[in-house]
Amino acid sequence: MITKVDLRVEVTAILRQMGTPAHLKGYYYLRDSILLVYDDPLLLDNMMKGLYKKVAQSHSTTPFSVERAIRNAIEITMDRGNTDYVYMIFSSTISRHKGKPTNREFIMSVVDLLKTIHG
Repeated sequence: MITKVDLRVEVTAILRQMGTPAHLKGYYYLRDSILLVYDDPLLLDNMMKGLYKKVAQSHSTTPFSVERAIRNAIEITMDRGNTDYVYMIFSSTISRHKGKPTNREFIMSVVDLLKTIHG
């Protein structure tokens, strides 16, 4: 059984390996989103009223700011990050020609990776 602290460390390592810049607000929102969805995938059903609202409350901001900051962090990761590692994680979800994953695809792919690792 993996602890919350170990899972947080692992998500942090994955985001850093992908090249997501840690100075972005979206980095922290993304990390928190991945951890929340790992525990409760239903938060993805209505992201604005579920996941983003929960993350926004813990960071004293709005769900719209959370969505935008996450989208920005993903765009920067896809444009400037470790593309080989990113495409290894997203394999069939995206192609180098189709563009960037959505926030939902990005979060779910990392959650799937974690669940594969930890059963």
